[in-house]
Amino acid sequence: MERSREEIARHIGPSHFITDHARESQEEQCRKGKAQLEQTIHQTDLSGMMEGIYIKAEEGDYVVNRLKYVRSTFLNAILDSESHWTNRPLVANKLADGAKLF
Repeated sequence: MERSREEIARHIGPSHFITDHARESQEEQCRKGKAQLEQTIHQTDLSGMMEGIYIKAEEGDYVVNRLKYVRSTFLNAILDSESHWTNRPLVANKLADGAKLF
């Protein structure tokens, strides 16, 4: 079943895993990890929106295809940072209080 980009994009919304206080949390993690705050903030999307959606196509018990649809504003934020994640300071990531992955 094919879906249009618009149909897929409609499923992207606020993340359940980002706190309402993402910037403050980022600042705290930068202090703890001794990372440069302004550089890290510039290179981080703190919008509170999901990056995108991971899609799997299955046939029976098998995954036959997969892709990650990334929202354009997230991609633009990455490109605007003018760096690759492997060249950025590592900053610990935390989930919003009460968020459960599994």
